[in-house]
Amino acid sequence: MIKIFNTNTTKQKKSSKNNTINLSSNVQIGRDKLSRLNPMVIPMLAVKIAESPNNQFLTSSRNVILEAPHKLTDKWVDSLNKWVDSLICAAKLDEPELEIGKRHPLGPFVIDKISVSNDEFGTPVIICKDSAGWKWYLRTSKADTLNVGDSIKFVAMVMSHKEGITFLSRPTKIEVI
Repeated sequence: MIKIFNTNTTKQKKSSKNNTINLSSNVQIGRDKLSRLNPMVIPMLAVKIAESPNNQFLTSSRNVILEAPHKLTDKWVDSLNKWVDSLICAAKLDEPELEIGKRHPLGPFVIDKISVSNDEFGTPVIICKDSAGWKWYLRTSKADTLNVGDSIKFVAMVMSHKEGITFLSRPTKIEVI
């Protein structure tokens, strides 16, 4: 009988030298990436994950930072730093003293972003900023006549204030200044 497969031999061990080199280079890469991160990233991630645990960006960022920092890309590090900077700036701002549930004349604001909503009505969303950096969120069908960078004023009802942003409803008398 001819034996095709030799079952009595043992498998050769892979060289652990390559694994040691890769591990030490990963540790060095991880240290470099972590040194570029804002020191407030991990505490802010912990707070925001407690508020919204189903946010995939937050949970995956936390897991990569704590378990495999060598997998962080430069774009990811920049994104996390930008996110923390925006949270810090929003926390520094004072909430406007406007009564919730009442209509107020507001402005001037500079339009920061215009985006089409994915809801059933398709009403565009406008995010404006005032001179202090506080953001104002509103929906209006007149967004197609406005451009990013325009300065506007209007009358709207204040719905709520959050960290660095006020939500408005039923904007009227929108004027470009």
